[in-house]
Amino acid sequence: MKETRLEQLYFSQYGLQLFQGCPLRFKKRYLEGLTWKLNRLANSDVFHGQEQGRLFHILAERYFLGIPTGIEKIHQEKTLHQWMEALKLFLPVLPENQYFPEFELRLHKGEVKLQGKYDLIRVDREGKVTIFDWKTEEKILSLPKVQRSFQTILYRFLMVEAGAAILRETVKPENIHMIYWQPNHPGKAIKLAYTTELYEQDKKFLESMIKEIKAFDFDAYHKEQTDVKICRYCEYHSICHKQPGNYDRILTEDEDNGE
Repeated sequence: MKETRLEQLYFSQYGLQLFQGCPLRFKKRYLEGLTWKLNRLANSDVFHGQEQGRLFHILAERYFLGIPTGIEKIHQEKTLHQWMEALKLFLPVLPENQYFPEFELRLHKGEVKLQGKYDLIRVDREGKVTIFDWKTEEKILSLPKVQRSFQTILYRFLMVEAGAAILRETVKPENIHMIYWQPNHPGKAIKLAYTTELYEQDKKFLESMIKEIKAFDFDAYHKEQTDVKICRYCEYHSICHKQPGNYDRILTEDEDNGE
């Protein structure tokens, strides 16, 4: 059963991150199919923050599709109004560009299966691609952290390998940039370039990690091998340790924009 699930699985940045942090957490979610929603776990403040982020992604998608956002009907969320105004100033829609919001790319190449859902892909008239990712948390992003994050590695690599779905031709690494933008800090966007050298590094890294996951002996791994800091905020803490954990800081797919 494990082999069947792994062979069918398309790896997202969220899944790769889970495996690196704790193989048991990866096992529970992807091999045993054990999941539940955040609002059953977290306090109201955490859930409200997640809901704000979800609504912002919906509004941004409509904005870049050129359809009415419906934000005028949201009266009690001043933050969302502020975020959308900041987004329009940061990234006005220009007729010479193409915009692909909430766009999913998949790759199946040999043993490698990857997927990523992009908040926004912009293609300019010269065929250059910019990947945008919205981060709605309050904490300011760290450049060193995002530079080699699973999301950065996967999204840029996947654009090279599968971007022809948009451009009808292979996208060169040098024609790709990725921008992380936070509506809470609109003037602190992080822009990351891409190169053929980085692409080759990412290719080796992803292929190696997928190979490692498929060969991993999950039954031989014990919870004591996982960092206690990860255990403390894991949704499966009560299963592994027979007592509830701190669910206020659980990393979710919505928070990570992973699936």
